Amino acid sequence: MIEEIATVLAVHRGGVEVVCFSKSACGQCKQNSTCGTGLVSKALPGRDHRFVIATELPLAVDQQVRIGIPEQSLISSALLVYMLPL
Repeated sequence: MIEEIATVLAVHRGGVEVVCFSKSACGQCKQNSTCGTGLVSKALPGRDHRFVIATELPLAVDQQVRIGIPEQSLISSALLVYMLPL
C-alpha cells in the first residue's frame, strides 16, 4: 500500500476534496549541494495534487487523513498508460 497524508479542503455530499503536496527525494544525500537535480528541486516550488474521494466518513475541513493506493492498482494503471499507446 502506497500511503500519503492529505488535508481535507471541502466536504461534499458523498465525498471529500483533499490536497496532497508532492515532495522531492532530493536533498536527502550528501551530494545535494553539487547535484544539478537537487539544485533544480530547491528552486522549483512543490506542486499540490487535489482529489475528490468518495467516502461516508464524517470528516471536517482542515483535517488530515491518510489515503492509500494498493501497489497492484498503481502497477496496472502504469502498464495501461505506457503499453496501450504502443
